[in-house]
Amino acid sequence: MALADSRKRKFGESIRDDMNMIIILGDDTVTVEIGEPDRVFGPSVFKVHPQLLCKSLPYFDKAFNGSFKEAREKRIELTHESPVGFGYIMRWLYTGSVDCNPPNSSATLFTLCRLWVAADRYCAPWLQNQIADTIIDAESTPPLDDVRYVYNSTTSDMPLRTLIVDLAAWRRTGKFFDKINELPTAAIGDLCGAWKSRFLGFGKGEAEAPWKTDRTRYHVKF
Repeated sequence: MALADSRKRKFGESIRDDMNMIIILGDDTVTVEIGEPDRVFGPSVFKVHPQLLCKSLPYFDKAFNGSFKEAREKRIELTHESPVGFGYIMRWLYTGSVDCNPPNSSATLFTLCRLWVAADRYCAPWLQNQIADTIIDAESTPPLDDVRYVYNSTTSDMPLRTLIVDLAAWRRTGKFFDKINELPTAAIGDLCGAWKSRFLGFGKGEAEAPWKTDRTRYHVKF
């Protein structure tokens, strides 16, 4: 199977599972520089196989296979990205995994929400959907800061908002509600709608969290 065809399969698992992956990818790499170039220690540098990077993330396909200087220099600067965040992108590229440790901590949710936003920036809906499923399976509870971050970093049509709101409505109690006025107006409105749906469901004998019946509602359609 050609490499281009293999990337069309779920998360490109065929290439990552192949025992001959190193032979297939070869030693050709491109350079990804993360962070501001004028920092004291300079940017963080990642060497990545272009076949894997470009077939997995369309953003880089356009950069390295177009007429831009990145294609000529085989190098791209991402001043908006963090080394830790791109490190998780790299992990997904080479292993297919977005799991974080410990799996149910607030730090994990913090990381996964930011990874989802990065995946949107790199035009990778299949990665966004894998992250959404991982967030659900982690059974973590979103703190106020994560809800605020999601709403400040996404638009109203993005399913990460629906997911973070449902998690808050079904898993948060107590002091979280006391500080709800600190959230963006859109988040407050969506939370009220989610709480209303939850308690109306209780009245009808429907007590299951929405992700237990249909987690695709949190997926990006593509």
